[in-house]
Amino acid sequence: MVCILQVFQGIILAILQGIVEWLPISSEGQLVLVLINLMQINIIDAIALALLFHIGTAMVVIVQYTPEVANEFKIASNEETKELLSFYLLFFVLVTLGTAITAIPTLIILEDIWNLIATTYNINLSALVTAFIGIALIFTGFLLSKQNKAFETIDFRHLDYKTIFFLGLVQGFAAIPGISRSGVTLTFLLLIGMKKKDALKASFLASIPAALGATALEILRGKIQLETATVPTFLLLHLETLTLELGETLFYLLVVFIVGLLSIKALLRVAQNVNFSQFCYFLGAIALIGGIIAMIL
Repeated sequence: MVCILQVFQGIILAILQGIVEWLPISSEGQLVLVLINLMQINIIDAIALALLFHIGTAMVVIVQYTPEVANEFKIASNEETKELLSFYLLFFVLVTLGTAITAIPTLIILEDIWNLIATTYNINLSALVTAFIGIALIFTGFLLSKQNKAFETIDFRHLDYKTIFFLGLVQGFAAIPGISRSGVTLTFLLLIGMKKKDALKASFLASIPAALGATALEILRGKIQLETATVPTFLLLHLETLTLELGETLFYLLVVFIVGLLSIKALLRVAQNVNFSQFCYFLGAIALIGGIIAMIL
């Protein structure tokens, strides 16, 4: 049976994504929790939809950092321009490759494990995933608590290629709902001694290929299918039990983009000054307890 995502539900999800993406509390995990528990969307569609919405915030990152990167090229000499171009190209290639190596098997294996456990032990899959996200959020809180031990000495341009590749590998594990992408990448970058401002830049630039690649992966895996309707001729996005018209999807992504653009600067300041490890512990505990109770009942 095909269900339709109501417009008000899509707007709520878009606003949520536009806000929580800039906070180290796993925007994917928060969207999946809302989708499976409040909107009754199955877990496969929930993950695919959460990843799809990340395209909107990826566009925000592009708009946010394009002037800064363009200025680097503007003030660079001819020789420096070549070095800059080479660095950025290799950064995106290596971080994309590293992310794919860990994200693809993680996402596929995780779904198989959830389904196996739910089937074998006759457990409600939504409850199981909710509890799992709770554990992942608690782990994210633990990682965030380690950031204060870093020494800030390395800037963005001095990242070596091995470190960039490893950044991608680390980022790939954020395919697990509840593991904060910004949380794990920032923790890694700060622990190797990167300056916080540069770590934020590297983390968010790395999110661009991650967001676009995740959606491409879901399309290649058949979790999101682009099909053509007959009359009128519109592109439809088909998930397992969920259908979205392309115009509707673009509207949601526009809402994500606008909300994200308006909130990024303020929320990044908040993220730098607030201890989110305790917040992740709190959210994780609620999700874990709620999931366990739902599995028992």
